[in-house]
Amino acid sequence: MKVESSKDKIIVYLFDDKYYDLNIKDTLINVFDKLNKYYNIEFKSSYILDLYVNKYYGMILEIDKKSFSLYDNVVNLKLNIKKDSLFLYEIEDVLNYLDYEIYHYNDRFFVNIKDININIFEDANIIYGTDVYKIIGKGIKI
Repeated sequence: MKVESSKDKIIVYLFDDKYYDLNIKDTLINVFDKLNKYYNIEFKSSYILDLYVNKYYGMILEIDKKSFSLYDNVVNLKLNIKKDSLFLYEIEDVLNYLDYEIYHYNDRFFVNIKDININIFEDANIIYGTDVYKIIGKGIKI
């Protein structure tokens, strides 16, 4: 599990494909417990969650910090599950990934990897959500 926090959102990367088969409720409870325990992030208020699920990667959870509170002790969650989301990886060396779909967009290269066994997580930035479709729609497939 990797956590990034910005002004507007918290992004939780669940790098393991085992999350794909887990119960969503159990996964979220586990994530919220870890965020509270290790990152001292406490959830009180209303939140919008976007959960991107990919069978080769795992899950990415975006927690929108733009929340509102009617009651301090009540947590309301709106969960948007985006199953079978497409994830692209921004890469530097195209030659290592010639067997996969590669896209060129804004002077950068992105690869679509459909393989559980490949270890790209440390070498590349992951792209997901609407950015993926912008790259595929406007980029050049190599």
